[in-house]
Amino acid sequence: MVSLVFVSYRAIVPDQRISQLGATGERAGRGSLGAGKMAVELAGCNEEAQETDAVAALIAAHRQAMAKVESLGNRLMQAEEAEAALIGPRLDAVMAEEAVVRRQAAMAPVADVCELKMKAAHFERLMNDGWCDVDSDDLHELLRSFVDLPI
Repeated sequence: MVSLVFVSYRAIVPDQRISQLGATGERAGRGSLGAGKMAVELAGCNEEAQETDAVAALIAAHRQAMAKVESLGNRLMQAEEAEAALIGPRLDAVMAEEAVVRRQAAMAPVADVCELKMKAAHFERLMNDGWCDVDSDDLHELLRSFVDLPI
């Protein structure tokens, strides 16, 4: 499994390739990322770049929310009774925030095929790896966002 990270020029690339990328997104010494790899494009000032950033930012926010849930869940499992009573309500609140961010990520409109693939891959990992429960309403909104893709 390849995890994703954000780099300073606001694009998503596999973290194993970060050290090999130059400012243009090309691998040093080769001129391309190879088959199946998405090229990194610098974010511009136009509205399209902002929409692309919005989908990526929502996915990143959801991953951060999942990390918070996991962290608090681990603390709850290791906590003694008194501490668990304090962590429980906070975990419930963080889980509710994660559900809201997940729904926002599912509802976010996609501007192009790259965003569609990014969202599809994120939700595929959520369902296949058991990272969180994706309910049917989230899947419905996800599919609805794909239908509105301009061709």
